[in-house]
Amino acid sequence: MKHYFGERPMSLSKFIHYPPTPDGAAGVNAHHDTGFLTVLAPGPTAGLQVQNQAEEWIDVPCVEGSFVINLGEMLQAMTGNYLVATAHRVITTCERYSAGYFHGLSLDASLAPLPLDDRFAAAVAGSPHHTSAGFMARKEETEAGVGDIASNYRPSTYGEQLWNYFSRSYPENMALHYG
Repeated sequence: MKHYFGERPMSLSKFIHYPPTPDGAAGVNAHHDTGFLTVLAPGPTAGLQVQNQAEEWIDVPCVEGSFVINLGEMLQAMTGNYLVATAHRVITTCERYSAGYFHGLSLDASLAPLPLDDRFAAAVAGSPHHTSAGFMARKEETEAGVGDIASNYRPSTYGEQLWNYFSRSYPENMALHYG
């Protein structure tokens, strides 16, 4: 695994607070998680939605004691879009709390696709959902009108993609520390 994940995998854990969503908006817009996969303790409050292959938003039910597993963009990159990152968002009518573990790779880990067996490569090539699966758009792309998860840009390392995530998600912190 060190060959693919690197010597120093960087994973993140965080407690997440969502205030009530304003009418007609998303509390957290559609996005993918940046890492390899996410393990989420969703809490008892509804609001998490995932997007299916028909691009419909589906409510994730609250099941006591359960976890939600989201596939991340690094897994998507490494499998040449065979496994597609889970598009998700949050829309809630009341305060919502959850806890997430975001499993990552070393910052210098390559995101070059692994060689796929011909049948898996053919499955990707034959599926519009898989061939068109994008990544989180960079800040300059969203400012130019690219959809949140429609970027064709492919970073070469996990660190590059994580930088993209932080610059989009925490612009005030980035400006403060990295002007």
